[in-house]
Amino acid sequence: MKTALPLLILFSLTLNLLHAQPQNLDLLKALEMAQKNSPDALVAQTRFKNSYWQYRTYKADFYPMLSFDGTLPELNRSLSRITLPNGQDAFVSRSYIANTSSLSLSQKIGLTGGSVFVNTGLQRIDILTTKEFSYLSTPASIGINQPVFGFNQMRWARRIEPIRYTIAKRQFAQDLEDISLQTINLFFDYLNTQTSLAIALKNKANNDTLFKIAEGRFNLGKIAENDLLQIKLNYLNSDIAVEEARMNMTSTSARLKSFIGMDVKEDIALNLPENMDTNYTVDFAKAWQQAEQNSVRSLDHSRLQLDADKDVAEAITTSRFHGNLFASYGLNKRTDNINDIYKKPEDQEQIRFGVSVPILAWGKARASIETAKAQQMVTLATIKKDKIDFEQEIYIRSMRFNLQKRQLGISHTANVVADRRYFIAKQRYLIGKIDITDLNIAQNERDNAQRAYVDALHTYWQTLFGLRRATLYDFKEGKQLSDVVKLPE
Repeated sequence: MKTALPLLILFSLTLNLLHAQPQNLDLLKALEMAQKNSPDALVAQTRFKNSYWQYRTYKADFYPMLSFDGTLPELNRSLSRITLPNGQDAFVSRSYIANTSSLSLSQKIGLTGGSVFVNTGLQRIDILTTKEFSYLSTPASIGINQPVFGFNQMRWARRIEPIRYTIAKRQFAQDLEDISLQTINLFFDYLNTQTSLAIALKNKANNDTLFKIAEGRFNLGKIAENDLLQIKLNYLNSDIAVEEARMNMTSTSARLKSFIGMDVKEDIALNLPENMDTNYTVDFAKAWQQAEQNSVRSLDHSRLQLDADKDVAEAITTSRFHGNLFASYGLNKRTDNINDIYKKPEDQEQIRFGVSVPILAWGKARASIETAKAQQMVTLATIKKDKIDFEQEIYIRSMRFNLQKRQLGISHTANVVADRRYFIAKQRYLIGKIDITDLNIAQNERDNAQRAYVDALHTYWQTLFGLRRATLYDFKEGKQLSDVVKLPE
């Protein structure tokens, strides 16, 4: 028992120590978590699902549709006005039960905008006053309903709706890139405060050591009181900087963890994203080619142009002669015996052709056509301008990415040099070769170089994902980002 108690205490302390260890988080892991768990990702997934089911609804319109209609039963006890054989109207008492059922198969024709159908049905009427009943059967009926010289909505839908769905896929990929950009900003906001805290803690420890050394030198009369006070002030300022950095870390950490779906109470430590492949460059010609092929913006240009063309076509067709043809052929049979409902049925034909011819509309038709054409010209001009602006944006983004790669290398070298310079300056100060002013300059330059390097990393990742978002293309892996889009479960 005496041996088990110390082991239990040691095990408890070990668990507490492990629990207190912060979870290391790198940028790629944060990006992955954000695209899966962030509220923005859920909104993007829901929006894409909605577009998917809208597309499925459009596709279903072109499949055969089988439907059943029935009234089982209809009871009617009423007085109704009817016209008698002599031409006079009279109120007659009616009392019957009617049962009807029909089964229909229809198919839309996208090429012509019409539809064909096949149906079968059965009706029965029971006269309650005489207790008589009869049947009316339609074993089979086939027909067509076809607009003539009218506007074919289905033809345009077959051209536009697949583009809309492709845009939705690309928009979902672009939304994920927006989430990545937001994650990058939050990640580096926290990383900046984490870096500031590390700098402040290091400066506090250095200034504490320097202050103790300076006190000894001052007591020996080797430095002036002004130098001692400067070192003490540096120590106090570093202490304040530590508290401010801790406060800033609390808020930036909470924002990052909340966005990527982590528990706000969980302690994390960010890894500096230095191990990355920067050996590739982005050629503008390739970037523009990928932007034209993959981006939401380029495909939306096609959709806008098709919408404008459709409006012009609709204005023209609705302003001129058009009609509608309905034709059907079938068999039917009336009988009082259910066993005879399909014996020797009679022919049943219907043909109806309706026309609509505008005669006098006071220029309304022409005005509608000219309005649609004017809007078409505005759309084409807007597309042309936006395409020029988009091309310029891709050029700037690709050039900025290549430039930022070089600036990142320079910032990294400057950070190494500044850190080495401060180390040498500190050693020279300890042996009395330089004064406190030179040491402070070296320290400030080291701190600024470290922060500048973190800022350069931030700008690099912003530039990279900004280019990815604009082109929807991963230049490192050489793949289109919308190709990997799958319907969220």
